[in-house]
Amino acid sequence: MYNINMIKPMIEKETFIYEYNLTNYMGKETWTNEEIELLKKEFYNNNLNDLNKLFPNHSLYGIRNKALRIGLKKDIKDISIYQRKYNVNLEFFNDLNAESCYWLGFISADGCVLNLKKWGMYGLTFTIKSNDRNHLKKLKDKLGGSPIKQNKNQDTIYYRCSSKQLAEQLIYLGIKPRKSLINTYPKSIPEKYHKDFIRGYIDGDGCFSIGTTRQGKLRLTLGIIGTIPLLNSIKQIIKQEVGIDANLSRDKRHNPKISILKYQHKDKVIDLVRWLYYDGCECLERKNNIILEYARAKGVSI
Repeated sequence: MYNINMIKPMIEKETFIYEYNLTNYMGKETWTNEEIELLKKEFYNNNLNDLNKLFPNHSLYGIRNKALRIGLKKDIKDISIYQRKYNVNLEFFNDLNAESCYWLGFISADGCVLNLKKWGMYGLTFTIKSNDRNHLKKLKDKLGGSPIKQNKNQDTIYYRCSSKQLAEQLIYLGIKPRKSLINTYPKSIPEKYHKDFIRGYIDGDGCFSIGTTRQGKLRLTLGIIGTIPLLNSIKQIIKQEVGIDANLSRDKRHNPKISILKYQHKDKVIDLVRWLYYDGCECLERKNNIILEYARAKGVSI
């Protein structure tokens, strides 16, 4: 079952992801003394693309990072422009519809918006479990960006979409950088697409599970992890739309800003699922399969 003890690793997830993404951008690159001297000599005479040709064994971010560390500074445009090897669809979130609001919900849960002016690092990144590769590929197919990569020695995959404009657009729409402890429900989501945003958020930071009651009957439970303001907004929307309430449990031990919103009434959860899901809607297949498994076992339609 979904319980409060699951909170700590989940709320630590984004801190890890943020730091891991930052390391991926910067890279742990070794510089020789000769390379450092050459960088000092050529830094002010070349742009980043030219410097990248002089140092083929180092990334653009590695060059910028090393220059800053040894005191070389100048006004350089955002690195994501120079690094743009892959097309980025900057129009996807211009129209807020069922599809784009779903992905905003998924990003709000599992994505990491980079808006680091000091390093010239902007864009959207994901580090998630490898078994969700096909789902993440759906987002990549819509936004573009770099190929999805398998992280070494880990059961996770990494995806990056470098774009200052994309980062600024996501922030404008209410998706905050380093949001794990300050996340709120975006005011930009149109009322008719609340179900899509919430379903996307659940696919990132929610969990469906099948358990049994004290009487031995099957019960479907939905638990959602998040900040108290965000979960309160989701709770209010669901109560207004579906007419059911839920328990909101604070993680007083690990972090009082994080809670679990839990729906477990055997009949009402099905009503919630029927509101969230509809024919042709975007969803994470493995979580939808849990719902379908429960529906088959209970002999109910979704």
